[in-house]
Amino acid sequence: MLLRFTLLLLLFLTGCSDTKTTSWTRSINQLCENKPNCVSTIEKREQFSVKPFLLTAKGEHSWEEIKQVALQLPGAKIADQSDHYLHIEATSKVFRFIDDFEVEKKAEQLQVRS
Repeated sequence: MLLRFTLLLLLFLTGCSDTKTTSWTRSINQLCENKPNCVSTIEKREQFSVKPFLLTAKGEHSWEEIKQVALQLPGAKIADQSDHYLHIEATSKVFRFIDDFEVEKKAEQLQVRS
């Protein structure tokens, strides 16, 4: 049972990745279109939508801590960053798939796209 669960989890996680190596453009403010594994805080369609993260007073001043939490994703590295934007690429160990994770601080919210 545990082996079956582990295999299913592995297949699910590798199915969420993209092996393409293309030049990157910021897409945090773009809709997911028809990408089945995409979620975004600006999406209105339920299957692609996640709610923005509301920041507490402490969180509004803790951009460095937010960045460190994002870098805890397995295989994570910074691909692009600015004062209020972060693009993380997380590379899977086995198949070397790359998952993009973007986060942007806007007022008292964190907008995300992955």
